Amino acid sequence: MNSRIGQEKLSPQSQARSCSQREFKQNPTKRIKSDDQTKYNLNETEEYLRIRELFNNKILDITNTEVTKVERTRKIPADVLKENLISTINRVVGEYISRIPPKSMTDIVRILQTAQLCYSDASTSPRNRSKWKESINAKIIQLESDKTLLEKSKLNLSKLSEQETKLAKKIMRQKGLILSKPIDITEALSQLNEAVEIYKKKLTVYEHRLEFRHQNRSFELFRRRFYRNLVEEKQVEHNVPVEEIKKFWSTMWNNRDNENVKFDPYIVQQFPGDADVKFLSADEFFKIISFLPNWKAAGPDGIFNFYIKKMTNIHSYMYEIVRNICIEGKECKSWFYQGLTYLIPKGTPSKGSDFRPITCMSNLYKLTTKCVTEVMQLEVESRQLLSGNQLGTVRRIQGAKEQAMVNIALNKNFNNNLKTMWIDVKKAFDSIDHNYLFQCIESLNMPVWILSFIKSITEKWNLDIISGKDKILNKRIERGILQGDSLSPLLFVLCMDPLSRKLNSKYPMIMSNTDGNPHFTNHLLFIDDLKLIAEKEETLNLLLEETKNFFKLIGLEMNKEKSATNIKACEEDGILLDGTDSYKYLGIIENSNSKPTEETLNKIRKEIINRVEKLCVKKLKSKNLFKAINEHAISLINYYIGVLKIEPETFQEIDHDIRQVLLKYKIHYQMACKERLYLPRDEMGRGLQSISFRSEKMLLELRDNFEATQNTNTRRAAILKVEKDSSSHLYCIREYLRSKYNIEGELNNKILDQKQKDSMYSEILKRTNHAKLYKAKSNEIVSIKESSMWLKLGNNTAREEAALCNLQDRNIFMSVPGTCKHCNKAIGTVDHLATKCDRILNDYTRRHNEIVRCIHLLLCNNYKIKSSKRMRSHSIQEIVGNKEVEIRVDTRIKTDIKVPNNRPDLFVYDKKKGEITLIEVGITNQDLLQTVETEKKRKYDLLASELAIIYRAKVKIIPIVMTWDGIVTTYHKNYLRELEITNNIQAYMQSKVLKKTLESINFDFRRRGLNEEITTREEVFETNLESVEKVEVVQTA
Repeated sequence: MNSRIGQEKLSPQSQARSCSQREFKQNPTKRIKSDDQTKYNLNETEEYLRIRELFNNKILDITNTEVTKVERTRKIPADVLKENLISTINRVVGEYISRIPPKSMTDIVRILQTAQLCYSDASTSPRNRSKWKESINAKIIQLESDKTLLEKSKLNLSKLSEQETKLAKKIMRQKGLILSKPIDITEALSQLNEAVEIYKKKLTVYEHRLEFRHQNRSFELFRRRFYRNLVEEKQVEHNVPVEEIKKFWSTMWNNRDNENVKFDPYIVQQFPGDADVKFLSADEFFKIISFLPNWKAAGPDGIFNFYIKKMTNIHSYMYEIVRNICIEGKECKSWFYQGLTYLIPKGTPSKGSDFRPITCMSNLYKLTTKCVTEVMQLEVESRQLLSGNQLGTVRRIQGAKEQAMVNIALNKNFNNNLKTMWIDVKKAFDSIDHNYLFQCIESLNMPVWILSFIKSITEKWNLDIISGKDKILNKRIERGILQGDSLSPLLFVLCMDPLSRKLNSKYPMIMSNTDGNPHFTNHLLFIDDLKLIAEKEETLNLLLEETKNFFKLIGLEMNKEKSATNIKACEEDGILLDGTDSYKYLGIIENSNSKPTEETLNKIRKEIINRVEKLCVKKLKSKNLFKAINEHAISLINYYIGVLKIEPETFQEIDHDIRQVLLKYKIHYQMACKERLYLPRDEMGRGLQSISFRSEKMLLELRDNFEATQNTNTRRAAILKVEKDSSSHLYCIREYLRSKYNIEGELNNKILDQKQKDSMYSEILKRTNHAKLYKAKSNEIVSIKESSMWLKLGNNTAREEAALCNLQDRNIFMSVPGTCKHCNKAIGTVDHLATKCDRILNDYTRRHNEIVRCIHLLLCNNYKIKSSKRMRSHSIQEIVGNKEVEIRVDTRIKTDIKVPNNRPDLFVYDKKKGEITLIEVGITNQDLLQTVETEKKRKYDLLASELAIIYRAKVKIIPIVMTWDGIVTTYHKNYLRELEITNNIQAYMQSKVLKKTLESINFDFRRRGLNEEITTREEVFETNLESVEKVEVVQTA
């Protein structure tokens, strides 16, 4: 061990013994103060050396392998992530780059790939695949065979062959029965049937547990794919030949013959900016890294953003390399510019063009272009290089929503009689001419290095096109803007801007009145969604002709099948809308007069409920389910709040419809507290978003933003004028909120959020049963945050959580309770049955013992007495121990004097530390919580004094006390920390107490549970234990 530690580069101070401050001043090179002991303990140093050796071996192995051929690693679920291992790898990376600094992006990617491989190897141990399932299936087959034989012998024993008779006798003999007795055969068949059903149940539970884990992992790591699979339950199969797909996509992104094309009619030279725009600072670069999404799809190099973020020691080197690539034009190898393009079927494809491409570039490439985007965005905004018509890449506004709102406002001002042309562009990004792109950027007079960088990357873009699982084509990009990073939308809108400026400067515009300066425009533009508007048909024709000329010049093509108009003169270029025809522009279905139809809201409402239904049938744990409903279903309406004229009653109706779906799938109960659905999970709620509350916040923020900028932004002034004239809910939102919540003085979203919570608490406190749980909120000694741990970190299914919340709401009998059926004395309330009935003390003892068993298993794991995550198979022995510790459970402690309280729930004697811990568990009710915790804390004071003398050890007493409904005090967290009990285990213990309480109260739950397919609830504990980083207890020198 000593020789190993010697390999560490420790300072002279780290190798010396501790000493006093005076001695340290006399000889600082050899001695250290006691506060400056070695930062890492022996186990951490040994782990570091192991990882360093693994890292050095791995980086040598991949040095001669192509970057795109290195083994790819998996994403890491949050519940099994090993933070200590990540920190150690980062430390190793720091040591490695101090010896061999990276000089190129390839060096960076090699280090990150090695870090990923190190984590993958170090965090997984090779395991032989269990043959448990095959063994169970074989037993079932054998039992079925035995059943068939015995049934045959029962019908007619004489017809059995000699071999069958011998086998039948053997089966009966093993069970102590006689073949010749029919009653014995019946008994044997019953036993065989029972055994088959037990084995089948084991397989069913195993399959459902596997599915539960798979779906939750899929949700956490592959969120988009999970949502996509809700719509596409089955993978689309098609018969399009590979050659046909290859033929079509081989012509995509080809250069066109444009050597003599002049872009001068649209290219206008801009004056250089006054500001000295430089590259990002190191701190700004690090901030960008910190906001990268962890598990964004990796490109050809296989690097995940998670490792880019976590390997902090490499960030400063990465910054210098990225800066050199951008500013100095340092070239990278081909892998850096290479993308993976997956062809996703659109519906059921019949030809090569019926696929949409999704391109994954390297995350390091996207990080580099993100830095350039930040600089360009600042330049564009400060010099106003984009016209006000384009809202596609404007920061700090909701571009599409604002464009939709101004569209509605403009048409209202003209009584929905404007002449309109809706234009759709075929494969807009893929068609931009590179020469035009370069001239556009050059005309903006941005810093020279930006144009050089854009030319450099566009010339090297290269794609591997993948259909299904097979690579069908490698394609060089000669035309178009490659999508998949933050730079591509900005480049595209800059290419479209000359058209916008030409239309504004050359053709008549419509005028929209405001309370100040009027707003003028003749078109709306969001990325490539273009809408031309005019008062007269002739003007619209001119606008359309100009647009067509521009498209032809730069290589774009109108999609006539998806374009539309409301005048006959333009019907050659799009579908003529008439009568009941409609067009979907920016997500809003509007008729030929650009008036939004009711169909939009109806479709959104239907889709929200449809998505909630599909999510409810999935086997997601409750926390994930409500997160999914918020993200995938409720978020659908966010865009339309403020755009469509939706009244408060409609928002409340949608909330009600969602609750009805939850009731249908037993994820919420009719008599349960509905306000708890909408409270945060760290306030004993379930975290569902209320559309009604959300709309109030969004409308308030929208009006505040519009009012603050209306004097400088005529577009917003025009919108507000129309809203004011119609007295819309958006315009009246402040008055509405003041009246609803009785708010005086300042009103902002922070105040509104608190008022909304207060209104929910007020409703809860009006109900006798529901108020009992939340009376803890007014108790200063109670920690609501810690009491909510089972909701925040629990691994319960949605139906289980609903039943437990219903229990906490104390409304499970749905009527006035009668006399207790057990004691026939008190009223049979939930509180009485949970802790106060003296006839079900055995149930209370079982509940208490479950928590003792949980803590016992955790202690056995921490002290290495055993290594097991299986709570259900853990049996408690009175005394267990090893060289380091002795643990006793519910055992009398002998002393030389008589001590009345000498039987703690757990006695832990740490021989290495010379420390004794007495642990006492208590499950009580809210009225007695503080009293019981104090009593448990003081109960063994006399015993502790005696033990301190007998063992010459430090003795501490730790009470683990909670109420039957999971409420704990503010001191509870400190007690758990002393026992190294994590929040995940605490969540499990709270859930266990609630479940055991529900079993005691509700006989149906005791017999049948929740009819959940995941019936083995102890898996929750196993899952939580997997996420616990074991803390090693090391004797200090």
